[in-house]
Amino acid sequence: MPGETIAYKDCQLYINEKAVDDYVKDCSTKDFSLSSLYGYLLIPNDYYFIMGDNRDNSSDSRDKRIGLVSKEQIEGTVSIRLYPFKKFGKLK
Repeated sequence: MPGETIAYKDCQLYINEKAVDDYVKDCSTKDFSLSSLYGYLLIPNDYYFIMGDNRDNSSDSRDKRIGLVSKEQIEGTVSIRLYPFKKFGKLK
């Protein structure tokens, strides 16, 4: 999210310098820290860092050809939540 920092080190995703309990453990993802801000990338206003669940084969913000995604580039709606399963159902 805008204003947050992100890094991926030793198979662990960090947001705002805190380890994220991430259900995807992708040790094939190379460590990244794309800024001089203490090794973390600072997400600017109106931009987002995206990562796919199939991280071995995802073209996402880790790819320099894609990078950060601007708010204007994002479209879509969500009507059903599939995961986590205990929250499965139609969204209002």
